[in-house]
Amino acid sequence: MILVYLVGGSFSPASPLLRAVFVLPLGPRFRYLQIRTMAGAPADPTRNIFAATEHSLVAAGFPETDAFAEALAQRLIEAWESHLPSRDIFDRMMEIAAAL
Repeated sequence: MILVYLVGGSFSPASPLLRAVFVLPLGPRFRYLQIRTMAGAPADPTRNIFAATEHSLVAAGFPETDAFAEALAQRLIEAWESHLPSRDIFDRMMEIAAAL
């Protein structure tokens, strides 16, 4: 439709002819491409997605949860020096870090 408006406007005598020549043949072509794309590329099963995610996590080299929480706690203690929060708050922060 944009091509028709650009070339002759919607009320031009050439509009029906331009629609027939340019716009109408595009509909079946787009539908054919859509069907072909859907048939050629079925959705990945969940097990494939899960396996790819597991592989990415292993390849990323994330530390174990306990090692991460311990290293984080040590860094926080060193950074805060004598300005540590209360024990309850600090324990809760470590629980959240371990959960993440």
